[in-house]
Amino acid sequence: MKKLSSVFLCGDRSPYGMAHLAPITEYFDVKAIIVADSYRWDYFRKCLSGGETYCYTSKFKKIYVAIKDFAKKPFVFYREQKHNRRLNSFGIPLVKLNDVNSREAFSLIKGLSPDVLISAAYPQIFSQELINIAPRGAVNFHPSLLPKCRGAHPHYWCLATGEKQGGVTAHFMTSRIDDGDIIAQRAFDLDGIYYDELYKKIIKITPALVNDVALFLNNPDARPIRQDESIATVFRNDREIHRRLDFSRMSSLELFNRIRAGRSYVFFRGVRIYIERADIVSHNRHMTNNLSVSEGMVVDISSEGVVVSTIDHAFLVLKRVKWGRKVKPFTAWVAKFDVKIGETIA
Repeated sequence: MKKLSSVFLCGDRSPYGMAHLAPITEYFDVKAIIVADSYRWDYFRKCLSGGETYCYTSKFKKIYVAIKDFAKKPFVFYREQKHNRRLNSFGIPLVKLNDVNSREAFSLIKGLSPDVLISAAYPQIFSQELINIAPRGAVNFHPSLLPKCRGAHPHYWCLATGEKQGGVTAHFMTSRIDDGDIIAQRAFDLDGIYYDELYKKIIKITPALVNDVALFLNNPDARPIRQDESIATVFRNDREIHRRLDFSRMSSLELFNRIRAGRSYVFFRGVRIYIERADIVSHNRHMTNNLSVSEGMVVDISSEGVVVSTIDHAFLVLKRVKWGRKVKPFTAWVAKFDVKIGETIA
């Protein structure tokens, strides 16, 4: 299989982005690895969190490589992260940019004459001019089954919204986020999976998807598949309020899915309690004689967990929780707070 020349724009502060590093260098002739600088990452995270955005002063609007000297030797400017040795170990020129859409960046990347641009978790939207540099296109790797869960933090939203299948997608980039034709996908069931387990699955399956892309680009008869807009979903990044479990409005399944998505919390006697693991059950031993109770009430403390009523007349069994720094079994919560049947979780 021919190794196409490429430039890899790596979201190096994302374990998902870094998971692409080894397979991309294996299947492609990588001319340079490009990462974003601290200011770009800070700006990106502020935008995701809904924080107030700001403009950089001129001293930040620079490219961290001397373009005229680029061809003479590999550049190693990246000193900020513990994984810099891994990035440097491939012997590929490493470039750190503040703005990948700047004229300097455009000239640098164009001068490398890549067949294809490859992006994974890079913290910036690319201009159409940049996308058009490579004759074989620009390929983005996205951790969901597009067109489901376009946008930010898709592996959170596929769990939080109760998708039945998850996976990873490689697609051609366009000027719209996660909108281009699909090159390849790898899918798996999400039944019962929690966020940390999903993230591990995504990283484990990534090398196979990179191989799929290399095979596709080497096959002159291969054709991408247009995304089905009728089933597309788009999400902005999750915020703290999305993780708040509201027993007065959410069904048992909605609550369970938010818990699976991670870092979901309730308040108990004014203390924030994160719910790490839970189950849904339809019956409880104490709910006899057509008894009806308000949602969010502790109706039982069993050997399985703290049992809480829900708005749809089912029950959520809270099995593992967290307050402070450590995840604890529900028994530690019961003992610490002396949890009683009849109390309410807010």
